Amino acid sequence: MNPEQYLSNPCKASSLPFWKTNLISLPPFMSVVRDDLFPGLQEGSIDILYFKLLHRLNALLPCTLPNGFSFTSVDEHSMAAHISHCYEEERVSVEELLIRLVKRADFVTVSGRMNNPNNPYALYLNCGFETPVIWHVVRGQ
Repeated sequence: MNPEQYLSNPCKASSLPFWKTNLISLPPFMSVVRDDLFPGLQEGSIDILYFKLLHRLNALLPCTLPNGFSFTSVDEHSMAAHISHCYEEERVSVEELLIRLVKRADFVTVSGRMNNPNNPYALYLNCGFETPVIWHVVRGQ
């Protein structure tokens, strides 16, 4: 996949971020199919649904932090660790992270498991992410 194909519709073009699209090889017993192209589940296969959403980083409102909190600069690995640590309790401020990315990127994509009890899909939609695309990760026997 070339950058133009991906950038035309990042959620629909690939279930993965662009930098992973040409690096990842699926094992022979696994397939990833966009929902509108999904032919149905074959007997003996397992289907796990994932979403991918896009935020164009426009119309972001300034983030107001509660008392006792402050902004700080961190590297990408620290930010990823922080998000992972906070994700189950959904205490991470998605709006704050998006505001920090405005000057660095034209858009941001997120993905996650559809049937997650923490419902990250609803969290991201409430934070302005859009253009949802559902992906099927199918594992055969």
